[in-house]
Amino acid sequence: MPLPTLLPRSLLKIFAILAFAGMGLSACGSANYSCDSDSGRTAIVSDVDKYLSSQDCAAALALIEQYYPLAGCGTDEIRLARASANACAANINFFQMITNLGTVNLVGSGMWVSLTQLFPSSVSDQRVTGGQNALDALFAIQVPGSLTPPQYVINASSQNPGTLMAIHRTDGANLYSMLVSMSLIGALQNRYGAPDALFHKTQKLGATAGNGNGWETVTAVDVNACTYAGSILTLFDTISQVGGTIGSSLGGSVGGALTTAATTFSALMDASCDAGCQACGFPAGSCTPCPTELRNRNSCTGVATNKASCAASGIVTFIDTNPLGWP
Repeated sequence: MPLPTLLPRSLLKIFAILAFAGMGLSACGSANYSCDSDSGRTAIVSDVDKYLSSQDCAAALALIEQYYPLAGCGTDEIRLARASANACAANINFFQMITNLGTVNLVGSGMWVSLTQLFPSSVSDQRVTGGQNALDALFAIQVPGSLTPPQYVINASSQNPGTLMAIHRTDGANLYSMLVSMSLIGALQNRYGAPDALFHKTQKLGATAGNGNGWETVTAVDVNACTYAGSILTLFDTISQVGGTIGSSLGGSVGGALTTAATTFSALMDASCDAGCQACGFPAGSCTPCPTELRNRNSCTGVATNKASCAASGIVTFIDTNPLGWP
């Protein structure tokens, strides 16, 4: 059985992107946990590292989730540890993922098929929740001195406020967010698109017995639909922001394919968001580019006066019906 995750700390050292110099964490456990000192925080992160190295996702989660919300634990090392533990719960094996991305089709509609293949999920597993929590932590790893408008800050009252703007996050956090977004897209397609043996959808995303159009219907746009649409936008945001680093980190062919995908799909997503908003009665141009707040999975209310919900329904309509969507 493949490892569910490898530590992003190690991964990002190889990528030479995330400049968390001086972490120097050992694999020796310590019970001297505290958010009040460097040594106490280091003990927390060190033991999360230890648990993940032994594939004990549950212990890593139990430890980091206890301390993550507490005053004094709003550091990038703690945030990265939380992302690591939740990625473990999401069954993301980063090195294997990078290898797999080099073996699948990332061009056009093939991208959606490939993500479905790479990230199986059912409603009984933790993969979506793990991905959501990982993104929350990564969105809080910000470029020092960056100022995000208040309406685009998430978890603002917590110890770990995050930004919805990729330009305000570090390159390492963006690269990691790109991979987690892929996992969320694939997991949600598996859960709500009923894929066949060839990983093609057999129903519209989110379809139910009473609503065959699923998430194309604005009133059906819930937190899962919002997560899905927001993950697509985050995927292409992060690719565009990280730019040439992708090629040096993931390999030239994979980096080139992802860069091409971002160039192709970003404009199409903007048009789809605007089409969804126009269908709700908003004037043309109201939702292009796509609303920044849609990157927040809690921004959708499922009513036609909410731009995020309307834009999400437009993205889903594209994925369901466009030749470049999920076949």
